[in-house]
Amino acid sequence: MMTDEPENLVLVYLRRLEAGQDKIREDLADLKTRLNELTQIVVSQERTQIG
Repeated sequence: MMTDEPENLVLVYLRRLEAGQDKIREDLADLKTRLNELTQIVVSQERTQIG
């Protein structure tokens, strides 16, 4: 393979898609963490009101 050859455009776009997916995974993990924290707060408040 020659180093002067242009990079394969399909590979370029696949790398961009993969990077986008990584960002989405990070955002989803963050949202899951926040939702779990909110759930714990709500459950705690419900227990306080009941007890």
